[in-house]
Amino acid sequence: MICIETLLSAKTIVNVFKGSHISEKSCFAVSTDSRSYESGSIFVALTGPNFDGFDYASSVLEKGCQVVVFQGSKSNIEKMNTLKSTYSDVMFIAATDTLEYLQEVAHLHLLDWKNQLCGQNLPKIIGITGSNGKTTTKEILFHFLDGVMPGKVHSTKGNFNNHIGVPLTLLGLTSQHEVVIVEMGTNHPGEIKVLCDIAIPNAGLITNIGSSHLEFFKTEAGVFAEKRILFDSVNSNTAKKGEFIVDGDDDYLKKLEKTDGLIYYGQDVEKIIGNTVAINIVQDHLEINSTEDGSKYYDCGPININNKYLTGTHNYKNMACAFIFANLLFPGNHQLLIQLATEFKPKNNRSVWHQIGENQQIFLDAYNANPSSMLVSVESFVSKCVADKIDLKHVLFIVGDMNELGDDSSKLHQQVGKKLGKMGVINVAFVGRFCRDYESGFASPCHLFLEKESLNEYWKEALKKYNRFFIKGSRSLQLESLMDIK
Repeated sequence: MICIETLLSAKTIVNVFKGSHISEKSCFAVSTDSRSYESGSIFVALTGPNFDGFDYASSVLEKGCQVVVFQGSKSNIEKMNTLKSTYSDVMFIAATDTLEYLQEVAHLHLLDWKNQLCGQNLPKIIGITGSNGKTTTKEILFHFLDGVMPGKVHSTKGNFNNHIGVPLTLLGLTSQHEVVIVEMGTNHPGEIKVLCDIAIPNAGLITNIGSSHLEFFKTEAGVFAEKRILFDSVNSNTAKKGEFIVDGDDDYLKKLEKTDGLIYYGQDVEKIIGNTVAINIVQDHLEINSTEDGSKYYDCGPININNKYLTGTHNYKNMACAFIFANLLFPGNHQLLIQLATEFKPKNNRSVWHQIGENQQIFLDAYNANPSSMLVSVESFVSKCVADKIDLKHVLFIVGDMNELGDDSSKLHQQVGKKLGKMGVINVAFVGRFCRDYESGFASPCHLFLEKESLNEYWKEALKKYNRFFIKGSRSLQLESLMDIK
């Protein structure tokens, strides 16, 4: 909730056309989507190359909207005057740029929130980024911290982690919150810097560096240069004392300069000079241990965690990262955290198991895909099949496009196809515009579908034939919709 007083303090305002019944102390939620607008919210009309949200202002005004922020162009001022004749009680705010306005008021609201908590412990603003696993790690960390501090933790919803989602997350802060977890995504250089300037994080983590968004970052080194900006921002905001945790098994993250607040965790961190926590992952079991001088920053001794809902070393690493970080921020709660760790269940189509029959299961990981996440997900799934004594001839793999890989898209899809063959994959359907590149690398009989819709009939027959299914691809394919086909 944000008050009108804060809304009107933004420097991006061109003019304010006041409503007659609105107090500067009035507080509102914020919406940027006329389709999902809820009565009582402020409507910020974002613009783009081919749209202007102000064109849909009538629909939110009919629902009782009292404040509308719009791009202050000449044509929009004329449109506002027409609307004002019907909705005289509504406040209209003209801004130079409605996105910049949204970002500015979110930052101002964050500062107001921090000032309200003066006299208490410094509120934690936790930034999370990484190539893979950031949303899952964020969900686990929220699960932990909300268990320790019920109702006092606010977090990014879903993967609403971009230049619009981060401001909306911050605008959801209220006086009851003492911690906010802000997921930060990027697909262009410089975007993490923008998000950090808005959110001013004083703690954070980077899950890993992988082959994501190579269309714009070109190389993994470019990805690292972008992601590490979160680390630099936390250091700048805390005089290098802010809590920060990274995967010490990651070749790029090892390069971060040592600070008092930086902790490395991993399965092979003994050789790292600095604060380290060793972990060991075997099947469905996670063990966390202090290293030789670990008592300085990790004081709860050996921890053993079993979680029957997670699949794959990568997800247990996400669990370890969140556990160590939660214990670092709020020590003395490790027994509660162990219990919470056993209870966590993945959701939102991320590494989720679905039982669809007495002897049939679907592993759905269809929220996004890049080469590193695809390979680790397949490897984990195959290992699970082997452990469960499931012959891969009874398993079907549905593998979709990996988007935003730039000039190397064809080559990277071929490489993944080749590696699937080496992992022992037998039955596979490749879906999307890169299906023939997958096929070229796989070099064995397979099924090809240029569009997800053309897969539907084959899927119906496959459900009668196979016992276990693996589904993963980029979000644009919406492969999770297969779950609705019987």
